[in-house]
Amino acid sequence: MLKVFFGKTGAGALLAMFCMGAAASAGEIVLADDGKSDFQVVAPASPTEPERLAAEDLLATLAEITGADFSPASGKTRSIRIGQTAPGDRVPLKKFERRITFENGSVYLYGEGEYGNVNAVYDFLRDVLGCRWYTADDRSIPRSRKLVIGDANRSVVPSIPWMTVKHIAAGTPPQRMFALRNAIVDAASLDASDHKAHAGQHIIPSGSVPYGEKLVNGMPVRALKDRAYFKTNPEFFSMDEHGKRVPDRHLCYSNMAMRDEFARNIELILKDQNYRGNWRLFGIGQDDRGGKFCYCPECRALEKKYDHPAGAYYDFIFDICGRFAGKYPLLYFRFLAYREVQTLSPAKCFKELPSNLLPSYAPLECDFSKPFTHPANAVTERNFAAWSKLAKQLHWWSYPTPYPRPIVSFPLIANLHRIAENYRLAYRNKVAVAMCEFGLDPYSSLGFNDIRLYILAEVSRDINADVDKLIAEFAACRYGAAAPLMLKHIAELEAAEAASKIYLRWNPDIRYCDYASAANLLNWEREFDEMERLTGNDRKRFLNVRRARYLIDQMVIAKWPDLTPEERTGFGGLDAVAARAGSSIEAEADALYAPLRTSDPEAFAQRRGKRIARLRSGLEQFIAKAKGGKALPPEFSRFKKLYRVMPNRSKSGLEADPDAPFGLCNRGEYPAIHRTIFYRRLYTPRVQLDYTRPRFDGKRLAQLPHDGVYHYQHISTVTLSRDCQIEFNTIAPGSAFPIYGIFDPERPRRLYDLYVCMAVDPDKKWIKIGELVVVPLDRDAAEKRPASKRKKKSR
Repeated sequence: MLKVFFGKTGAGALLAMFCMGAAASAGEIVLADDGKSDFQVVAPASPTEPERLAAEDLLATLAEITGADFSPASGKTRSIRIGQTAPGDRVPLKKFERRITFENGSVYLYGEGEYGNVNAVYDFLRDVLGCRWYTADDRSIPRSRKLVIGDANRSVVPSIPWMTVKHIAAGTPPQRMFALRNAIVDAASLDASDHKAHAGQHIIPSGSVPYGEKLVNGMPVRALKDRAYFKTNPEFFSMDEHGKRVPDRHLCYSNMAMRDEFARNIELILKDQNYRGNWRLFGIGQDDRGGKFCYCPECRALEKKYDHPAGAYYDFIFDICGRFAGKYPLLYFRFLAYREVQTLSPAKCFKELPSNLLPSYAPLECDFSKPFTHPANAVTERNFAAWSKLAKQLHWWSYPTPYPRPIVSFPLIANLHRIAENYRLAYRNKVAVAMCEFGLDPYSSLGFNDIRLYILAEVSRDINADVDKLIAEFAACRYGAAAPLMLKHIAELEAAEAASKIYLRWNPDIRYCDYASAANLLNWEREFDEMERLTGNDRKRFLNVRRARYLIDQMVIAKWPDLTPEERTGFGGLDAVAARAGSSIEAEADALYAPLRTSDPEAFAQRRGKRIARLRSGLEQFIAKAKGGKALPPEFSRFKKLYRVMPNRSKSGLEADPDAPFGLCNRGEYPAIHRTIFYRRLYTPRVQLDYTRPRFDGKRLAQLPHDGVYHYQHISTVTLSRDCQIEFNTIAPGSAFPIYGIFDPERPRRLYDLYVCMAVDPDKKWIKIGELVVVPLDRDAAEKRPASKRKKKSR
């Protein structure tokens, strides 16, 4: 018999204690006995789709626990009622509150808001009956022929009301049910419009591309599909540093006519989206482009007025909020507090924000290996607090993991306690909506995204949740006999992250990870060997272990060129590690889309194939580099030491090309190269950009032989920083060269020659980039004198 008692706990957490063999006593309710029940599940009369799914899930789960049928039937006098307030409950529900109420032998599950009833169902299953859903296919459901529950009333008020995640709607049915069961909402469901948070080109479309085609900053929404404002009103768009209006940066936020049109278009969008006046968010954030908003005199004047580089933009959003405040009381405008040189920090002159404005704090430029409370992230923590003091509540664009770009790869991190600590800081800073954007997607099972998502759901519900206990329970279900070793590995990894001296940026070269030494990697590979041995007779958990192991295998391959022959032997050879990593990618795709295998075989094959191709694209780049490329031309033989760097493409892999130095190239349309950007000091938020060198523009491109053959061209002599990269901008897609492991801290001013390997089509249709060669020189750059000591030029 399963007997449940309630104990007193804090809001957001209920205590369930399970006893076997006890009989029901006064004040207790027997939900089922010997596979039979007098109870029926009663759904709302006109349920929403989530309420319908929750009612069906409750019915099925109760049957699974007890073997009894809880369907409505004649003769059943007792009920578990969803969405109906208990007759004797006279206390109004708090915002986002859910209640479990026992009255006259029946159970009432209800809550405030559109998901209140749904969440009450899962509070009951989770906290009263002990059910857990760790992933879409890993769960813990207790079993008992006799189920007795204590007659007591409890409520849950979540610590962070809205836990939202991007891309849930694109998941499989089991993935969407996992989200529903854990009170995770699809981020788009809270928006009053289907456009992105980056609003400029959505609401004032330039007309650069037809509606429905991809645009740099997104695409116009349906209601505005025929607009082409750059043709009709170029003054609505940014003025560049040369005094020219351009369509591919931002809007000219000081322009009052643009503001009027922006407001009119918001009305059109709300009408098109059938907005009914309920609580919703509407994004009016800037486009996802870096740099200064606008150089026009009016925007500059507003920057001076606010003493902030986003002065014109802040003036604009205050204006928009004022126009709609009285008309739509429950419509909240959100903007992106984003990018250090734009809106990451508020202006010092702010006293408070409009009541209908919700800052969306998006600290992308932080150290992803440390919590926000760490000194490395002092600026992030300070800005979080600054916005919190000004707003009644915050929206937080949470990044649990770095992005897998420019090469598709995953940093060797666990990041479990870090993200929980960040959520506690968010709670202290009045975050009402936490929107997670995972590096690849929330359901990826390569590494630890699966456990991260579960922890974030639990901490959002109860900010004081015991994270160590959550991790242990998850591991026991997910990894079985390997759980103790997996917990040991996670603890070692998190300890290494805490002690690390690196600054893990949002798009890192994973090889910068300073604790990925050959000794550590070999030790971790041996730990995983043992975990695989322990789960050898449990195929599902064996594959769970194998997919977690991918982070180690990938790093071993990436670091292969740096390993000694003895170290390589210890890992069993490159082919063995690569084969295991490849099988992990296939197992991940199989598990992710397994529900589609029988229900929609065509979709299964397409999505599985696309997934595998994307993940393998990054792995194949590391493998190609590990195997070594073709011999360099004879003229490079005079150099004692040099480094060969393969190009990267953002979000995707390179193209196969047998003529390329490593068999892979980045191919784009000719001429494609408008400018070259040199990013310095990427290991801190403050990135120095040098647009002048190494310079490679259309004029220099014309000097290359147009014969379709790869040639090496010297492009510049530069100094480096520990973490820097070169981008050939606007080649489709962009080529980036992260310069890893070359910087010499003993000689920070050392000079390096850079040579790029390119091939140009004789008919000037395409250009291919094969590699970058970096040659250390025996001389240093001259020290720059302070500006105060330089001679002033005579006028």
